[in-house]
Amino acid sequence: MTRWLIIPLAASMIAGCSPSVETRVSSIGRTAIAPAGFSFSEKAQTHELRTAQALVSGKLLERGFTAAENAPLHLEVTLAVRPASLALGTAGGPGSLAKAKRQKPLQNCEDHEYRIGVALTQVSDGALLYQGSAAEYHCNMPLAEALSGLADAALADIGNPRGSYAVKRKAQD
Repeated sequence: MTRWLIIPLAASMIAGCSPSVETRVSSIGRTAIAPAGFSFSEKAQTHELRTAQALVSGKLLERGFTAAENAPLHLEVTLAVRPASLALGTAGGPGSLAKAKRQKPLQNCEDHEYRIGVALTQVSDGALLYQGSAAEYHCNMPLAEALSGLADAALADIGNPRGSYAVKRKAQD
């Protein structure tokens, strides 16, 4: 009888740390963006944001964009970390930005949401060319480990925005 109680208990403990991570992606913008020069308006104040900016700009460089001081495009990178148990906005209504996430049974740590945002605008008229964001919940994975995957996801739809969707990637949290 004891064995039948241990198996479900062990299974639920393992479920708290899954081998995949769900990334929630959102993107809007133009369907054709010619690679051009980009710049940041100001230097990031935190190490984490500087790292996020470096990852995003590196990924844009790989796509043929160039970094320049007086560039025709402005690149904005935002980074947010919050306890996943906190909701942003109203309590689940149309004004809700992010719902609170409940902790899994027997989970041994508190989830945090890591969110990166990217906006690419024309300097000449302020027109939005691309805006993408990616968010993930993590219990054990530090922000530094999650940043590369988040930057990839936030830029995945540049030139082909697909709205809001979720993807899974292999990662141990």
